[in-house]
Amino acid sequence: MRNYPQYFYKSVDLIEDNLGWIRKFDVIVLNGVIDIMQNGLYILERVLTHANKYVIVHRQEITESKKTTFTVNPSYNSNTFHSIINRNDFNQLLEKMGFEIVKENSPGFTNWENGGSSFLLKNKVKDMTKYELHPLRQLKNRIIQANPLKVVIGGGDIMHDASWIVTNQEEIDAELKDDFEYYFETKNADNFFASHVFEHLKDVESAVMNLYNSLKIGGKLRIAVPDGYFPDEKYINEVKVGGTGAGSDDHKHLFNIDSLSEILTKYGFKVEPIEYWKDGKFNKKDWSVNDGFVGRSAEFDERNINGELKYTSLIIDAIK
Repeated sequence: MRNYPQYFYKSVDLIEDNLGWIRKFDVIVLNGVIDIMQNGLYILERVLTHANKYVIVHRQEITESKKTTFTVNPSYNSNTFHSIINRNDFNQLLEKMGFEIVKENSPGFTNWENGGSSFLLKNKVKDMTKYELHPLRQLKNRIIQANPLKVVIGGGDIMHDASWIVTNQEEIDAELKDDFEYYFETKNADNFFASHVFEHLKDVESAVMNLYNSLKIGGKLRIAVPDGYFPDEKYINEVKVGGTGAGSDDHKHLFNIDSLSEILTKYGFKVEPIEYWKDGKFNKKDWSVNDGFVGRSAEFDERNINGELKYTSLIIDAIK
């Protein structure tokens, strides 16, 4: 850094930090890095998640018959890990991540099985070109500049005030980690809002994890979905998986306060229920539309007349 200040330098924790920034480079060199990790395969998978073209893994012990493991060795007046990766485990990871081995050489370490290995890996399938599209780059700039940062996931046709950045699936897919690491690489959100989105998702847990990781500490995720504990059979038949209501042909889940709270708390959220049914009783606490306006709610749904609840949503605020 002293001799070549014009170059880009970045300190990074490979275990914890967001690695989305490596997408801008064509070649990623791991020079004796995986070798000294306690869980080398995990670190390699994190890197391959974002690598666009080539990855060089230099100096790694590969075992043909033993299990993937690690040893602890003395080093620099302390201890360091040495990972040993089973060949089949290594190949399976490459296949899973869409990479192939272009070249393999041995550094000739006499105390390693077969002298160790160095690999040139090539990305066969990953296509990050969608993020080069002008509307997506424009959206990222809006996210970077917004203060506070409030993002609607799966906006649909609902009107939101100007404080919200409204996105649809083709822009931010709740289940796609790449989308969140692209848009929220340098800035986390104050609020996320997903109204009648989660019942359509295939992988709800991935979505919850993506949203949690891209929120600020103390940030809020508001979710509204059909309520599986609603006591009216007609309502349930409309909103259930494959139900008769509009859009229900694409429903993949019917949540209730217990099942949705369980998923949210599993990934670290503190759950604050807003509106929900339980044991035939409707529960409601005061809530602010500033954290996300839910039209299909006790107060705002036009079907609820004269105090009779014809349609309510399960509404939960989840705090990081």
